[in-house]
Amino acid sequence: MDPRSLDPEAVSLSRQCVKCDAPGILAGADSRKAVYCAPCFVQMVKHKFRSSLGKRRIYKDGASKETLLLFDGSLGSAFALGQLVESLEDTQHRKLMIEPTILFLIVSTNTARINEVLKRYMDISTSLSIPFRIAHVAAALQKNFDLSDVTQSFIGEDQLDRYSQLLSSMRTSTAKNEVKRLLIEVITARFAIASGIEKIWLPSTGDDLARNTIQFFSLGRGKSRQFFSL
Repeated sequence: MDPRSLDPEAVSLSRQCVKCDAPGILAGADSRKAVYCAPCFVQMVKHKFRSSLGKRRIYKDGASKETLLLFDGSLGSAFALGQLVESLEDTQHRKLMIEPTILFLIVSTNTARINEVLKRYMDISTSLSIPFRIAHVAAALQKNFDLSDVTQSFIGEDQLDRYSQLLSSMRTSTAKNEVKRLLIEVITARFAIASGIEKIWLPSTGDDLARNTIQFFSLGRGKSRQFFSL
């Protein structure tokens, strides 16, 4: 790539993609300085992402492959679910060998929005051959967390009023967001423990990490940052 320009049209075509015959316009950070066309570059990044979680890393030495994937509807969770599905269906580069369970999480307190999200989650789940459960973040307020209760449309439905009252009692959006974050951690951990799952795949991104770190410092709790997840 011409170091003086970020315009793809100004890219030199003298180097060829290492995976196909197309011109190479993107380069990775590896020592080979390999160049890729745009589609091959995306595939390379996906494969590296999967292999970073593969059997030689997180799941090495015969560790349990059972993994809980938290899906909250964000772009991060959509990417994670997409990577999971693609990897399980990939017969050539199957590097992400895990046994997933999906926890679809609802955060809204608006009844119409909850029904909309619930329908969307059900639509997504019908296209997957992966075990799943749907829970509201309010389930973190339950004293006795019971996954066997099938009388509710989703886990935590009986705690919606308490959750709404809790948020209404807070004056600032910062406090509300912090409580939501903590309750999401609680419900995710409690679900994993109740299901006997040791590993949790969160949809958080680097931006989330930066945002939460700044918030921790602004709240005077910087030293406790290391004990919390994203």
